[in-house]
Amino acid sequence: MAYNFYIKRIDSRKGKAITLEEIEHILTKMSHEYTIDQTGIITTKTPDGFEMSINIGPYLIYEGVNSNRKICIYFNQKEPWFNVESEMDLLPIIDLAEKLNAVVEGDEGEVYTKEMILKGR
Repeated sequence: MAYNFYIKRIDSRKGKAITLEEIEHILTKMSHEYTIDQTGIITTKTPDGFEMSINIGPYLIYEGVNSNRKICIYFNQKEPWFNVESEMDLLPIIDLAEKLNAVVEGDEGEVYTKEMILKGR
């Protein structure tokens, strides 16, 4: 699923993007499944075997207890964004968004809810 998702404020009149600092504040009351990579450096290997690194700034990582997947949420001047492999992976991010009075939205502006995902759309 090569598709971007965003965490957006429900009340867009505030105009400001959700920040990592906002999320960090509510994480103190949430699960240990979230961590913050303060280095902001992502390293990967190219198909040729070379190692590449990029500094994107601090980002949020979700690693579910019952999952071997990692969801990285990146921050820019607009909304926090991320990718997932399946819609079911959106469930913990939707929980986080609700605590921020926000929603999870897809590239085409569609809002994802827990009910929608659990019903199988």
